[in-house]
Amino acid sequence: MRISVSRRSALLALAFAGAGCGYSIGFRAPEGVRSVFVPMFRYVAFPLRRDFEYELTAAVKREIELRTPLALRTSESGADAALEGTIERYDETALAEGPNDVVTKAGIFVRVALVFRDLRTGEVYYTGPVEDRVTYSIERGEDGDVARREAIRDIAARVVMYLEPWGDAPVAGGS
Repeated sequence: MRISVSRRSALLALAFAGAGCGYSIGFRAPEGVRSVFVPMFRYVAFPLRRDFEYELTAAVKREIELRTPLALRTSESGADAALEGTIERYDETALAEGPNDVVTKAGIFVRVALVFRDLRTGEVYYTGPVEDRVTYSIERGEDGDVARREAIRDIAARVVMYLEPWGDAPVAGGS
């Protein structure tokens, strides 16, 4: 297939226009950040959900490994930045009930407070909440454990999104 000169020129113009607007393909870490330490997320929500913080921390680390060029460190020493998380809310609620008050649809809501900071300078890149809500239908055979794993996956993906700087945007939740 042969592409005409005018079509090729138009494609090149589009590529350069996109590049000129600051768009880039792939993950872009804050300047100078090549490694990150992710300590175990803290769980302060009620009621206690056994092992949720372990599963979420592992999922965040997995997302960092899969979607970023950042190297994970096992301690603050040798890391450029730290990503700390506190699980503030974990709610499982009935959304719909059938006859005899039997739950037919339920949901899970999770909120994690994040702090992403430079360990060398103390600069805070991001501080604020990351939330997700997952629903499931018991009538259709969907299950709370599967929904919980989906919520963990979704939150982990959102957390990694907040590791990228977005221009001159202010630090969320900062002063």
